[in-house]
Amino acid sequence: VEYRFNFAGAWSAWSATASASHTYATPGRPRVLVQARDTSGQIANASVLLLVLEPLPPGPRPTHSTTLA
Repeated sequence: VEYRFNFAGAWSAWSATASASHTYATPGRPRVLVQARDTSGQIANASVLLLVLEPLPPGPRPTHSTTLA
């Protein structure tokens, strides 16, 4: 089985690797597309809608958590 991914409008090359990564420069709701192709040439399609958030601002991070009453 081979796979290819479309993160930002362009398809990657077919690959035997079933995972990929991409870094988005701005927040938004991009849709990621993936195709899987078997040895007979049959293609299956899937997509997922992501939520890309702003990076956390610099500064101290929480060191404890608690339960709110």
